[in-house]
Amino acid sequence: FRRDLAALAAREGRPALHKRLTVEAPAVARRLHPNDQVRVVRALEVVRAGETLLPQSGWRDVWPYAVTYFGLTMDRKALARRLESRAAAFVAAGLQAEVERLLERGFDPSLPSLQSIGYREFAQVVRGALTPVEALRRMQRDTVRYAKRQWTWFAREPGIEWIDVERAGGASGTADAIASKLARGGVLG
Repeated sequence: FRRDLAALAAREGRPALHKRLTVEAPAVARRLHPNDQVRVVRALEVVRAGETLLPQSGWRDVWPYAVTYFGLTMDRKALARRLESRAAAFVAAGLQAEVERLLERGFDPSLPSLQSIGYREFAQVVRGALTPVEALRRMQRDTVRYAKRQWTWFAREPGIEWIDVERAGGASGTADAIASKLARGGVLG
């Protein structure tokens, strides 16, 4: 059920989950912010289990704060180069040796943590199924693909204030841009 809800949120956004909660438990939905996905999902799970959601059961009232989401972006090709370079840096810093130690200590390669990008490829290197060069290539490819999926996900989220990191002048300029936007909105003094 939770996977179905996650798929719904991925397809249609968080508001779709809140809309479903509005149909199934309107009193609770009124007390939860549409972007509070964790609590909305939990409420839907409780309703599905046939449990009663009492008005004073600890559900937060309507969110009392104005929330601003900031998304950081940059040229896709530049991002891909940075991601590929970062993956190579992980390998140069000893990713294969780390995976070897984990497997030697008995950690199962099917564990979610060892199925993450980089670890799954180098677990195959340790088992002799891939060369280190091929593992790095796959790691870089999968990292870039993951970034594309994240971009697609966040592009559908309404209300995100996007900041181009390169145009803002890097990390410091990005921090200044965020502070400036918050100050204009009356959030920062």
